[in-house]
Amino acid sequence: MKNAVLLCECSFTRTALETLLKPDARVFSTADIERCRLHLAHSRDGEVDLIILSLSNDKIDALVHLANLIRCYHPSCQVLMDPGSASTPLLHFYLNCLNTHVGLIHFTQSVSALERFIGKVVRSEKVLSTREIISRELLSLRERSVLQGLIKELKAEDIAKTLSLNVKTISHYKRAGLSKLGARNIQALLIPEV
Repeated sequence: MKNAVLLCECSFTRTALETLLKPDARVFSTADIERCRLHLAHSRDGEVDLIILSLSNDKIDALVHLANLIRCYHPSCQVLMDPGSASTPLLHFYLNCLNTHVGLIHFTQSVSALERFIGKVVRSEKVLSTREIISRELLSLRERSVLQGLIKELKAEDIAKTLSLNVKTISHYKRAGLSKLGARNIQALLIPEV
């Protein structure tokens, strides 16, 4: 029996996904990012096999924190993400924050298509890989740290002090990171695509 964590704000979608997962998995389901974070923080690697996330642009900081927690404490679990209305650069940023076992899932698909895809992932017939989704380079740790600081609306000077770097070096990491994500500026990470 697999263990799955489901983070989705929409109660209808959450109920449907729980129903699809339950024959093959024990499900921890929530609409609250903090409850999800606490559950993942109190479980060890290997105790969670699958995480399904629904992205929401208005909770960027919390989702980035959750992504870092998953990458550090659950590197072997697979992650399915519904990009929702997230901008492409923001989606690439999330993918870079997570581990390499990540796949996209669109909740707008038919129930039978979702059931087939999720079933393959739960039964380990499908191994997810970020490289299948994006062909861009992964962000370095410094690039990720700088972009996370900018998303939190920190000033370059404050980020430089925190990381013990020069402000010009921060600017370099910002440009390099945005380039890898295909974003022209930091706003491209924050504003959903229309």
